[in-house]
Amino acid sequence: MGLEQVARPGGPGTVVLRVSAGRAGDGRALVLSDDDLVSRLHAEVAAAVGITGDPLGRHVTRWTDAFPQYAPGHRELVAAIEQGLPAGLEVAGAAYRGVGVPACIGSGRAAARRAVASATTDLG
Repeated sequence: MGLEQVARPGGPGTVVLRVSAGRAGDGRALVLSDDDLVSRLHAEVAAAVGITGDPLGRHVTRWTDAFPQYAPGHRELVAAIEQGLPAGLEVAGAAYRGVGVPACIGSGRAAARRAVASATTDLG
């Protein structure tokens, strides 16, 4: 679940802050109203980084079950999957090595480079 607090242009000291809540097996954020969720997350962030003002605006987007939640051992599982693939076949995307768009782009590019290298090697 993602929460974005969007500050309107307000001069010095105004920031745009994006906050995410939730993790595998923890559904507490799912049952809160938007107001309660923003209030709780604001309090946590304020305590952690010293924010003193209230949000000037906000936008809550609930991404229920939309992002992979990696369990302990995920890296080892991905390594085993990749080692078991036939030459030239690659996997990429949020299910493997990072859920953000930049991570997925990087994963796709790396997989493409490996596939091209494999095809080039096979051609001799």
